[in-house]
Amino acid sequence: MSLNIISTVGDTLEPLANLMKLNLSDNYMTSLPRNAFHALTRLSTLDVSNNTIVEIGTAFTAMPELKYLDLSYNHLPVVKHGAFRDLPSLVGLRLDYNSIIELEPESFQVSFDNHSSALPDSTMRFALQDLWNLETLILTKNGIPAIRSQTFRNLPSLEKLKIDDNLVERLDRSAFSDLFSLKELHLQQNVVHYIDDGAFIRVPSLR
Repeated sequence: MSLNIISTVGDTLEPLANLMKLNLSDNYMTSLPRNAFHALTRLSTLDVSNNTIVEIGTAFTAMPELKYLDLSYNHLPVVKHGAFRDLPSLVGLRLDYNSIIELEPESFQVSFDNHSSALPDSTMRFALQDLWNLETLILTKNGIPAIRSQTFRNLPSLEKLKIDDNLVERLDRSAFSDLFSLKELHLQQNVVHYIDDGAFIRVPSLR
């Protein structure tokens, strides 16, 4: 379905519950409806690159089998908290070549509902995690100005993180802390002039 003139997706995908791969790249989508792909419970690969998407809302949440998601070459200005909630199988996420100027703290974490707010903080942190299996996150060629504290918190399997060719000026405390599996961190072609002493706490695998 790539290289068409598709401007939106909706209920038309519901009969495709057994679909495993979907390529919607090179179309004309600017936004994605709420729960756009929720009916595709077996989907493992989704490519929506090369569109003009500026908003994703909850389009990609609660997709239990999704392993690879490509959102590169779109116009996303921000990655919001909980944008990738309940994607336990996700291994690779591409957000390169967008217009991202902000990564909200814990952008790649689960959002808690009113009931979970009653749970102790330690329970929320260690029992309600998201993106446990994410290994590769690519944010190359955006407009990110800083890496704030705990932006990448609780990504225990992350091995490769690319934030090269952005506008990063500062790395705040705990910017990359507790990324125990991180082996590759690409920060070249930025304008970093401040690195907090605690930016790289407990990153034992970084080479």
